[in-house]
Amino acid sequence: MLDQEQLTGLGKLEFLGASQIVLTDEYAGLCLMYSCVHGIEDKKNASNPKENEDLINNFNKIFN
Repeated sequence: MLDQEQLTGLGKLEFLGASQIVLTDEYAGLCLMYSCVHGIEDKKNASNPKENEDLINNFNKIFN
């Protein structure tokens, strides 16, 4: 449903898979799994320069 969608605050979603969950004859569902990578817009929304610098450093540590 959300494969390759860009969501603000989350970034781009990549569908990984799904599994069926059956609890009883009346209750069942699906577990959808996505990989989420923060988008570039998340790096530009810190409220002050120090927070912005920390945000960029943390982003680079995780994704570089």
